[in-house]
Amino acid sequence: MVVDGCISNRKAENYSNGNNNELNHSQYKKLNTSLGVAYKTSDLSSVRVDAIFDRAKDVVFPALPIETSLSRALITSVAYKQFFKKGIIKIWDTKVYFNAIEHYMDDTVTLVSTANITNNATPSAHTATEMMKFVENIGGNRDSDVTGFSADNLDPILKENNNRIAITEEEKSNLILFMKTLSHTDFNGQ
Repeated sequence: MVVDGCISNRKAENYSNGNNNELNHSQYKKLNTSLGVAYKTSDLSSVRVDAIFDRAKDVVFPALPIETSLSRALITSVAYKQFFKKGIIKIWDTKVYFNAIEHYMDDTVTLVSTANITNNATPSAHTATEMMKFVENIGGNRDSDVTGFSADNLDPILKENNNRIAITEEEKSNLILFMKTLSHTDFNGQ
């Protein structure tokens, strides 16, 4: 019989990029465990059982307006292997899997609490009200508009438009009307 296993528990603080600039809200907590048991049932056969448990909490993706408040996974398998000395079939290998995965995405905890909401909305604010403020200010008058997006890998279409989203007033109005349907109490039951 052979038994192997491992466990790791990590708590990462904010990440620093290649220029040694700290990336806010890039922390995470992660627990990984695994256990494997193999048993030789005869000179030509064996059974192996494997299990992996993974849990991640408070995972924030700094480039996206989303975070993972909790992610859990249980990944298991049972394998049977049989070798044959004679015949056409030399090896029979069967494996059965069972997986259970829970993944909870959240876009309100870190981003809204750290967003700078005043009369303007920021792209990092992600409630319906703040997102509508943000949309209302897209392509605005530069006095009340958001400051624009800034990144080395910014899409060339945005760069050509002074780091702003080119949108007509009609498109903006239609987008706001659509967003209001998503946050209307008659539709979402809240």
